[in-house]
Amino acid sequence: MQDSPPTSIDDAGDAFVALARAVEGCVAVDPLALSDGEVIEAVLGLVGVAGRVDAVLARVSAVLRVRSLHSLDRARSAESWLAARSELGHGRAKALVTIGRQLPACPVVDEAFGSGVLGTAKVELLLRARDGLEALFGEHESGLVAEVAPLTVRQAKVVIDHWRRIALDTVGEDDGVDPATDDARNALHLSKTYQGRFRLDGDLDAVLGDGIAAYLAAQRDLRFRDGTWSVDDGLSVSQRNAIILADVFDVAAAAKPGTRGGRPRPSITLHWDARDLLGEVADEVADVNHRRCVLGETTVLGRPVAERLLCSADVTNVLVYFGLDGVATPLGVALERREPTPAQRAALVARDGGCVFPGCDVPVAWTDAHHTVPYEISKRTVLHELVLLCRNHHHAVHEGGYTLVRTPEGVVHITDPDGIALPGLGRGAKLPPPPPPEQRPRTVFRAQHPPRRRPPPGPDPGHAHAA
Repeated sequence: MQDSPPTSIDDAGDAFVALARAVEGCVAVDPLALSDGEVIEAVLGLVGVAGRVDAVLARVSAVLRVRSLHSLDRARSAESWLAARSELGHGRAKALVTIGRQLPACPVVDEAFGSGVLGTAKVELLLRARDGLEALFGEHESGLVAEVAPLTVRQAKVVIDHWRRIALDTVGEDDGVDPATDDARNALHLSKTYQGRFRLDGDLDAVLGDGIAAYLAAQRDLRFRDGTWSVDDGLSVSQRNAIILADVFDVAAAAKPGTRGGRPRPSITLHWDARDLLGEVADEVADVNHRRCVLGETTVLGRPVAERLLCSADVTNVLVYFGLDGVATPLGVALERREPTPAQRAALVARDGGCVFPGCDVPVAWTDAHHTVPYEISKRTVLHELVLLCRNHHHAVHEGGYTLVRTPEGVVHITDPDGIALPGLGRGAKLPPPPPPEQRPRTVFRAQHPPRRRPPPGPDPGHAHAA
């Protein structure tokens, strides 16, 4: 590509020709011949280039539509013309044309898209959130782009969804019933197969689905703990769920009408911060990051749905202090027990949001509470000495040589087996490109294949803060 943007028709043509030649050169490369570092560089580089090419394609496709060039071939629309003459499906073609049509009204998004600061997925989320809120979006556009640029697409969606919900409240509008929480669309179908078996299919709203998923997970854990199941019994998760369903049916069928047969109700998790609950107005885009009205981890709920859930919910109040640096510090309780209490677990989820390892975005339900000071030493389970870690990274800290320390200020520091500090990024933030593997000490990879040896007796002095 040229160092400076094209300034004439000939320059533009040359740029596209140069791009085509560069792609041909990349296609000719044998990926197996690349070093590890070159593979990493190629993957991240191509992702970035693909996003910028999408930006150019969206802009040019919009011009195709504005000039009605598709009508020369009697096509109904620009997206139909593009889908009929390229490898793009109609949905993707329509999305690109729609993006290109809206970009001129969103100069900050347009510039970030073309420069590679934002990828296609985030641009689509932003433009979708803009619908019907054009004036307010224009006021907040720069702040929104700055907020979501360093985040993963998944976390950016949460921030953008929050912004749209609060913006709609500000102008006194709403999106109507959220499809994710519309229980009127719930459906369950039980059909008999030709083999005489039955197939169960369903489409459930987020609240009911989250409750059922939580119940199934709790029942699976219970049966592992009481010895009913073991990891080597050959059962899949789907088979275990079917067994639980059969047991639930047996209990329900045996119970008297109007009772629950002694079984506890399934529970869901709703995070709703006090300021949003009280209806305080968000005064700036950054404030949206501190607002939470989320089912589970990523399903942003509207106020009516959240209020309905509170009517019959057991509420755990978690007092959270937001520092000037944006760090949320729940003020929890301290009990003499190894496992955190349900209240402590709720506080951990509210504080950490999931595994604290940089770049890890596993669901919070897959995380364990990790003692930063070994329980054998401290003999206590307190909130400021706990962090959430997924199973993989829990093993990395215990057996893989990684060290994790949480300071009194709540900052988590993690170093790899060679003492190299991992980037201190918040949950949902994108990781910077790693150094090429050939430039890293080979011992870094011990975490992937920990040596099979018996641990030394007593706590390891080198990991006094990594339980």
